[in-house]
Amino acid sequence: AAALITTPAADTAAAATTTDDADDDTSNAAPPAATSRPASPPAALLAFPTDLGGGVVAMDLVPGRETGATATEGDLVRVRLKGRLFAEQGWVFTDDYADSEVVDSAGMSGVPQVAAHTSFTLGAGDMIAGLEVGVAGMLEGGVRRVVIPPMMSYQSTEDQPVPRDPANRQRLHTTVFDPERIANGEGDTLGTVIFDIELLRVDGSSSASEHA
Repeated sequence: AAALITTPAADTAAAATTTDDADDDTSNAAPPAATSRPASPPAALLAFPTDLGGGVVAMDLVPGRETGATATEGDLVRVRLKGRLFAEQGWVFTDDYADSEVVDSAGMSGVPQVAAHTSFTLGAGDMIAGLEVGVAGMLEGGVRRVVIPPMMSYQSTEDQPVPRDPANRQRLHTTVFDPERIANGEGDTLGTVIFDIELLRVDGSSSASEHA
C-alpha cells in the first residue's frame, strides 16, 4: 500500500499554519487531514483482494513501476505466469520461471538461460477470460495474484495458457474436465485456478511508455 506522508517537517509546518491562521479566521486553518494525505499511488494498485468482475479476485504482490505502461485492451503484453490448481493440493501446472529456455539457439552448453514468457494480445480472447481480466490494468513490472473461478477459467482443451510439457497438459485437462468428479459436484473446485502474473512489457497503440 502507498506510504502516508507524515514526516515531522510536514507536521510542524501544518501546525504552524493552523496556529497563524486561527488568529485571523479559523475557517482558513489548514485541515488536519493534509498531513496524512497518501502519496499518489499507481491507479492500478490492488493493495487488498479485489473482485475484478465475474468472480475474478486479484491482489498486487509487487507494485508496478510508476513510469511503466498500463496494460489495456488491444495491447500486446508479455508476461511470466505461474499457474496452479485450487484442487490437487495446489499443483503447479505451468511455471514460466521454471520452464527456462536456452538463449543460444545453437544449444551450446553453459550459455545463460532466461525464464520463459507468454505473449498475447489483451482482449483478443487468446487466453482464458479470467487471466485477461487479471492482466488488464496492471503496470509494467508489477506482480499480481489472480484467483479465477470455473466460469472464467478453462472451458475446453483449446483454451490457453497450457503447460509446455505434454504430460502436464494432459493431467490439467483430465483433472479440470473429469466427468465423474464433475458429476459428483466437484466442478467448482476442479475448475478454479490461481495465477501469479508478472507483467514484463506492454506494446501497442495505447501504451504510453517507450521501450528500449
